[in-house]
Amino acid sequence: SDLDALRPGEPVIVRGIGLAFIDLMVLLTEGRGGRHEDGVYLPSGREPVLYVGSRRGVPYHAKIGYGWTGERPPLPQH
Repeated sequence: SDLDALRPGEPVIVRGIGLAFIDLMVLLTEGRGGRHEDGVYLPSGREPVLYVGSRRGVPYHAKIGYGWTGERPPLPQH
């Protein structure tokens, strides 16, 4: 697909929050001149507005390809 057809500020509905979405988001943000400084995203103004959803409503947890070694880390205290 041609992502250049998406105009700055145009609303875009995206279904799915998997790795393909991450690739798309990077192309539409950093690929259009946006950047990160000190953990904050600074938009270029050329990005469309993304509305993202999935059947589950949340992204999948990261999967690691190896077993844990050592003690389990403590759970966060809230």
